[in-house]
Amino acid sequence: MTNETDLIIKKAGELGEKISQSEIFLSYKKASAELMANQDSFDKVKRFTRLSAVMREKQQYAEEITQSEMDEVRILAQNVFDDEIANNYIEVQNAFSSLMNDIFMEIEMKKTF
Repeated sequence: MTNETDLIIKKAGELGEKISQSEIFLSYKKASAELMANQDSFDKVKRFTRLSAVMREKQQYAEEITQSEMDEVRILAQNVFDDEIANNYIEVQNAFSSLMNDIFMEIEMKKTF
């Protein structure tokens, strides 16, 4: 490896270390563990996540979304919202995903071609 490559790898390791020590990452790990320890909450998040993905795919391909599908998403979303463990997981996951997106955007903005 070149000195430049070594430096890039070193900086990536430092970034990974900072992320793993951040409050947001530690909160994400805790919320994940709590979710995995509660089967009912886990199942709610799993069902909601799967149906949300199906709905996004339908939107992407301009497929019709039925009223019953919309109603099911609303019910599942309310179930997740009402479940403290599931809701906390979704909120923390969104915050962590936002951080990761911000990091990737910063890297993208620094590119020069």
